[in-house]
Amino acid sequence: MNNPPNVIAFSYAKRVLLPGTRERERMVKYGSVLGNYHVVVFTKKAEQYPAYVQEGGVSFYATSSGNKVRMVRDAYRIGRAIIDQHKEIKWTVSAQDPFASSLPALALSFFCAATLHVQIHGDIFSKYFFGHSGFAVGKRWYATFVLHRAKKIRVVSERIKRSLLDRGICSEKIVVLPIQSDTQTFLKVGENRTYAAGDEVKFLYVGRFAPEKNLWLLIQSFAQAKREGMNGKLSLLGEGPTYASLVSEIQRLNVSESVAFLPWSNEVSTMMSTVDVLCLSSFHEGYAMVLHEAMAAGLPVITTDVGCAGDMVRDKKEGIVVSVDDTRQYVEAFKTLAGDALLREQYGRSGYARAQSRALSDATYLHEFAESSTV
Repeated sequence: MNNPPNVIAFSYAKRVLLPGTRERERMVKYGSVLGNYHVVVFTKKAEQYPAYVQEGGVSFYATSSGNKVRMVRDAYRIGRAIIDQHKEIKWTVSAQDPFASSLPALALSFFCAATLHVQIHGDIFSKYFFGHSGFAVGKRWYATFVLHRAKKIRVVSERIKRSLLDRGICSEKIVVLPIQSDTQTFLKVGENRTYAAGDEVKFLYVGRFAPEKNLWLLIQSFAQAKREGMNGKLSLLGEGPTYASLVSEIQRLNVSESVAFLPWSNEVSTMMSTVDVLCLSSFHEGYAMVLHEAMAAGLPVITTDVGCAGDMVRDKKEGIVVSVDDTRQYVEAFKTLAGDALLREQYGRSGYARAQSRALSDATYLHEFAESSTV
């Protein structure tokens, strides 16, 4: 690209401030195809992140603020200082979402004539995202206002694009670009996978233990399927605020011997090589990269109708897609895949082939990222 864009991004991703993390590595890759790249991260002073670090030509800033209101003010102050130091540059200001991170970006687009871009990683207009309170209505109104003002909107799935089109957002400004994962690692697992026909089927969940993941649906459906004769075990790989309540629910349902919690590990592909089915039970998702990774690893999936379901994951082809929060459908999905080894292999092989055909090289992905960041 002859004139790579110059970007100031406003983010909540605190792990980009830490060396050696996958998030930092991803930002450095992005920076390799941009002109100037500055990432301003909303942080609290008590968290003691470094105020400024640089790697690979990317500059990272922590707001180190006293509270959430000051985070917005401090993020604007940092962004304004960058622009004032380089007035000859045409800047793009990119918000991680159309909510708090968009406030400093919106202000800079107004006061400094920067071009406003917005990213959307979640299905923010899903009825499950905020609910129906007055606060939720206000946030949706503000999000719609910001999205209409943005020059470009980068979303991670066709589902989110359709949701924005329903809100009257212009199609021409929407770019669909899922977050890139190291699918090669997972594709190696899928290439070497052998499909076991044993009686006890191993199910796996990977992700945060958080309310929107609706792990109660997963655990309750698993327990009911066990009561109806299914022979299987469930592993939950992750961490998060709902851990204690999930432990209590597992004990209440008397399935403690069949459900195991695993500490978070970056070796997700290795874990996927040891199980038979990947499960997701979320109320809403942006893309749900874990589904893509599972397919690359040759795993059949059970998922609620969220994220890339219907696009990347097709019902009865790469797995089973059930309605959101429908326990009975999830129970039947558990029983179907637990009881049919040939079907598991069929869905798994189809998923692997689909993931392989859609895998992008780093060079191709970074080119598309740079294009989506242009003014």
